[in-house]
Amino acid sequence: MTGESWESVWKKRVAEPLMMTKATFGAVRNPRVGGGISTPLEDYAHLVQMHLRRGEWNGKRVLSEWAADEMQKDRCIGLSNLNLQPNELGYGLTWWIDTKDSAGAPDRISVGGAFGALPWIKHTRQYAGFWLVFDSLADSQPVWLEVLPLIDEALAARKP
Repeated sequence: MTGESWESVWKKRVAEPLMMTKATFGAVRNPRVGGGISTPLEDYAHLVQMHLRRGEWNGKRVLSEWAADEMQKDRCIGLSNLNLQPNELGYGLTWWIDTKDSAGAPDRISVGGAFGALPWIKHTRQYAGFWLVFDSLADSQPVWLEVLPLIDEALAARKP
């Protein structure tokens, strides 16, 4: 407990180090868990890049590796699953776990927004992507799932 407001902690510890100058949770005492942030893609890209790099962005440590890893661990083990996203394997703090690697660690993580976007990280390929929803998550996610293997295939062909 810092004794500071959410807005103060957010700005000082996340937004400022990530240069997220336009990101906001609105004029609320505590942010909503889902759908709370409003930010342009450029600012959000900094946050996703930081997660891809296990807490580091632009040569600066924003979160410890431990904290970044903890946010991506399945926090629903043993709980009943609501199946809010097809093929999910669990939910961390802000990330759905879509696929796991051979050691059981999250490989592809995503966080679909009902009316906005679907960012994801693919750890084994070391890239992040951002899928803009064209109607609703339920309508666009099947298209996204069809496109993902094509993206992985294209990236695999480019690597030496």
